Amino acid sequence: MIDARCKDENTGDDKIADAIRYAEYQRQFAVFENNELFNANVWYNIGSLYERRARELLEKMNSTILIEADPDIDNNAISNEVSVIDENMLRALSCYCKSVLFTKTLNDYDREGNLYGCIGNILHLLGSHEEAIGFHLWRLDLARQLGDGEGEYRALQNIGNEYVSLSRFGEAVRRYKYVHFN
Repeated sequence: MIDARCKDENTGDDKIADAIRYAEYQRQFAVFENNELFNANVWYNIGSLYERRARELLEKMNSTILIEADPDIDNNAISNEVSVIDENMLRALSCYCKSVLFTKTLNDYDREGNLYGCIGNILHLLGSHEEAIGFHLWRLDLARQLGDGEGEYRALQNIGNEYVSLSRFGEAVRRYKYVHFN
């Protein structure tokens, strides 16, 4: 199957792990400097790296399953890969939540809204659609307060996608129509 790390094909280096280690050094410096903006940025960056790793692993796993389509495929290997993907998503979720805590102290509502969207997207991938809707609604509220049309559009799209995942198609259509007509 696939390796649990995203390796560069030429060097074998785990570039995401290297980036996470580097970001951890930045986080230590941000703590030392007691810089809330730096802390918010570092936690966001670390979360993005874990999310990227999870998405790459998910894509590799899905393409491997589709390509191999082997009836004797090792279900334990797939289960292990899913666990690694979930672990990376949960780490991303934790980092995004920590970034929100620092961002709230800065009163940076645009950044806060973006983070709510990131959290909602991770929750979507983890299958927690009702929870994801809550975060996308917070994103929508902040976007409307800021007059951020693009943020409002994304939030409504994501809310519609969550309702589709919950098989609540009428509610999804209502959100999608609102996106296209406003």
